[in-house]
Amino acid sequence: GSSTGRRLLGGALAGGHQAAGIAKAGLQVGAAASWLVMDHEHPFVGTASGDTLIDRWIFALGDQAIRDVIVRGKKVIENRRHALDEEIAPRFAEVLRKIQA
Repeated sequence: GSSTGRRLLGGALAGGHQAAGIAKAGLQVGAAASWLVMDHEHPFVGTASGDTLIDRWIFALGDQAIRDVIVRGKKVIENRRHALDEEIAPRFAEVLRKIQA
């Protein structure tokens, strides 16, 4: 049967599309595309494909597997760094200080 990771990913994508009001998923002419690029040099990524890769990503690797993220055609993460890292990091640290106080 289908892998657990594939079922979870499919459900998450379907729910995200529904919440965002996207009627039809997939690549479409004229539509803004979003995707991620996995790090093929990571041993868990470079030695897997298909459902095995999805399972490894979801259950073992998390964000370690992701190199780049493109959202609606705009690269927001490149080489594991968010475009706004320098702005986000100090604000995040401040939030953590407030929570821990």
